[in-house]
Amino acid sequence: MATSLALADTAEAAERIATSWLSTVELQRQGLDCLVGPFSKEEKTQIVSAIERYQKEFGLTQDALDEIILHGEKQGGFWPYLARAVPYRPVRAVYYHVRRRYEDPSRRGKWVPSEDQKLRELTKKTRVDWDHVASNLNRAASDCRDRLRELEAMERAANRKGRWSQVEEARLVEIVQRFESEGHAMDRHGTWKLVSADMGHARTPRQCRNKWTDCLLPRLNNGGATPHWGDADNALLCLKIASLDLDSDEGVRWNSLIDERWNRWSGKILQRKWMALKISAYTEGATFQEVVSRLTERFTRPHPYPED
Repeated sequence: MATSLALADTAEAAERIATSWLSTVELQRQGLDCLVGPFSKEEKTQIVSAIERYQKEFGLTQDALDEIILHGEKQGGFWPYLARAVPYRPVRAVYYHVRRRYEDPSRRGKWVPSEDQKLRELTKKTRVDWDHVASNLNRAASDCRDRLRELEAMERAANRKGRWSQVEEARLVEIVQRFESEGHAMDRHGTWKLVSADMGHARTPRQCRNKWTDCLLPRLNNGGATPHWGDADNALLCLKIASLDLDSDEGVRWNSLIDERWNRWSGKILQRKWMALKISAYTEGATFQEVVSRLTERFTRPHPYPED
């Protein structure tokens, strides 16, 4: 580290930073301690002064200057000229800072889904050519970069892990009940994508669906209290599956097992509970009906819930 700092203090290092189109990380790997973060007020003033000097030295009209800034080649001497005015600022950082200041305001505005999709396609490569991306989307390069960061932030939020807050749970209940009242099919993944979007992409569609079916719906169906699975539930589940007279559980329609006396559990939960029970009773060579019979006998009782 001492070597890199010593190198960064030299005029040679400052020149390399001003002329090399490497990222900040790549420059630092080469032992060049460059400046990062927002430009200071003093730096902004120095850049403006450098632009004015360059225009005067080369006798450029304003249109010609704008053409260099917005459409000129990076390989020219203009950008290093500006970067030298703010020592230890990477030329790439100066380039994007100035381009943002001069960009056409009409190329900004709200992004639409088709633009987001195209932006994703254009930025799949490891090294992104932002000028190429900008020209394809008819937007400023800085606008494209900022939008990609927003999309990536949304994805990170969508992959959030951990405990749900009470606010999140209440919001999910509100959204799902609204969707149900509007006639949406809650067994379709597309519906849960809409739910996730209404949650602000704070949770993925799968997270929303699992939270609803495994936690919130059973709680709502149990008078607001969290239900607990017991032997009575095991018995009723086995009786219901036995009554289907199937050769395997592949044909079980799990949502059809729910009735008004036993509506605390979702089909997904019933399926998972059954799979766990089946594993506990299976022995090599046993048929499906034998497994069902063993489990039914294990939890035998007149009926876990009294008849009305």
